[in-house]
Amino acid sequence: MPELMHERKLKVAYVIRLSLNQMDGIGRKVRDQILAWREAGVDTRLLAFVNVDGEGMDDVCGWRLTLASDKTCLVVRKIQRTIQFLKGAGIIFFWRPDIIYTRAGSRHWGSFLWKCSGAERVIELNAAIESEIVSLLRVGQIDERESYARRQAWKKSMLEADGYVSVSYEIEKQNKEWMGDKPHTVVWNSIDFSKYDNINRTNSANKLPKVVFVGAADYEWNGLDKLLDLARKTVGLIEYVVIGVWPSTEVPENVEVHPFLDKEELPMILASCDVGMATLALHRKGLEEASPLKVREYAALGMPTIVSYDETPFHEEAMPAWILRIPNSETSITESLRAIITFADNWKGKAFDRDEARSFFHAEIVEQRRTAFFDKIK
Repeated sequence: MPELMHERKLKVAYVIRLSLNQMDGIGRKVRDQILAWREAGVDTRLLAFVNVDGEGMDDVCGWRLTLASDKTCLVVRKIQRTIQFLKGAGIIFFWRPDIIYTRAGSRHWGSFLWKCSGAERVIELNAAIESEIVSLLRVGQIDERESYARRQAWKKSMLEADGYVSVSYEIEKQNKEWMGDKPHTVVWNSIDFSKYDNINRTNSANKLPKVVFVGAADYEWNGLDKLLDLARKTVGLIEYVVIGVWPSTEVPENVEVHPFLDKEELPMILASCDVGMATLALHRKGLEEASPLKVREYAALGMPTIVSYDETPFHEEAMPAWILRIPNSETSITESLRAIITFADNWKGKAFDRDEARSFFHAEIVEQRRTAFFDKIK
């Protein structure tokens, strides 16, 4: 296990484009990463190109550059955004970080100037780009023009990188062609467990087992349609809470939907549930392994979880008793219906000791792998 504190102050600039008015899973993850790195002695600063301003990163050290909205006149918008991206390049040049950290496929105009700072560029790989694009095209969520733009942005960011951090071993393997002999490692997703220290579970009075599903968008690999199918088959046996998405089909009577919750509301709703449901249809984009944030949020509350894929931190270990593994296939609900009902019944009104999950999912522990990688490449 790498040492927690660094002998010198390594400087890392985390560059990302996001909205701060409503912090989604990515925003919460970035915040937890930065705070964990700073706790480990790494001088980390956020350079955020902000679509919509807000208070989501007020406790994070760094710079926020607001971009003109899409409603602004096209010419004015292009000029304003160009100026802001150039300001970002100037910040990078004058602050002189050792490492610039970005997400693969991110588009930051002027990023070609970052090399002038002498920093190493490390990118985080959260997807196998080809299988994801094929999936999005199939359901009409992007068109050919957008798919071409995404491929080009991905290729550009991969070729410019000096090191790679993948969120799963499978994603690392599928992106090996880009890496060559450059340094690379795997660090799965994690969250800050301490944010949940003062949240008490309120599921003891549930009359029926309550299963919760958290989504960020209605992507087909979320498997929301499969969850609703499960709900229809278990009316009177299990209740469900769906957060973050709005189903496009009729919702069964045993499903409660919250399209969006504030960051204060989400943990409270989770605390009232018995079992968490993870991604149900990863097979639709040809993957078998993942480390979604929702599972970490469930575990931080001691909530057992149903998964249909291989969890990255258990790559060489057996799944714990508080995880039910079902098949990663279109027929998984039918095949596992009895097992799901039994698992939900067994955990109704209960919780496991969340310390059992801490070493696998807590950011302060997991992120030591990433800071050790920073030291290695710099």
